[in-house]
Amino acid sequence: MEEWVDNASCPACGRRQGCLVNHKAVLEKEEPTLELTTVSSAHKALRKLAKDDFDVMITDYKMPDMNGLELLEHLNINSGQRVNI
Repeated sequence: MEEWVDNASCPACGRRQGCLVNHKAVLEKEEPTLELTTVSSAHKALRKLAKDDFDVMITDYKMPDMNGLELLEHLNINSGQRVNI
């Protein structure tokens, strides 16, 4: 698991560190049958999506290398599959 941390606090929990780890743990506790994958940047997400299939993707808007909408636009243009927002 990878984790992206910057100086901004998370809008969901207000914490400055550990967001991916904390939110993943909460989701896994609530629904143990989920298989969750986290990555720390849009570019890492693109590499992961090129190798593996996923049913659902949740993305943050503010990321280090491109925002969430840019990521979804890139997937719509380059993946051959329609990504719905």
